[in-house]
Amino acid sequence: MSETYRKPLTEQLVSVALLLAVIGSGLFMIEAGFSDTWAILTGDAAGVSAEIINTFGGDISTFDRIAVFLMVITLGTGLGVLTVSRDNPEIVNQVYTWFPVIGLLVGMFEFSDMAMDMIDRSYDFSVNSESTNALNIAVFGWIVAGVVNAFRAWRN
Repeated sequence: MSETYRKPLTEQLVSVALLLAVIGSGLFMIEAGFSDTWAILTGDAAGVSAEIINTFGGDISTFDRIAVFLMVITLGTGLGVLTVSRDNPEIVNQVYTWFPVIGLLVGMFEFSDMAMDMIDRSYDFSVNSESTNALNIAVFGWIVAGVVNAFRAWRN
């Protein structure tokens, strides 16, 4: 009888968390569209629709721009378009490798209240826009993946 390989619980948690991040990132990109996403990344607040600006509380901060950058990376790596490769510059491979931890830091500094609301189940999806919910799902995925990865690194 052959044995099946079971991933350790921490690997499963990271996989599910990153799946949440990919789903949230994809939904945000669908809601925002290419033009709003590009305008956020380039700092062109005038080129961003009012709905997407409201997603970020009425003003797009540096942390919000980093979050959108991470969503692009999350979606790209999740779809297999962006990968770690020896052909890439080392800094690009580092970003691809460490984006969940960077997302954890962004989540802790900018979105910690939302994360706690999701943890204690008081987050209400019905009062937020689709783009806000998508952003928050992606950030929560990064936070969980980052915490679990940090715990795994600490244990080893």
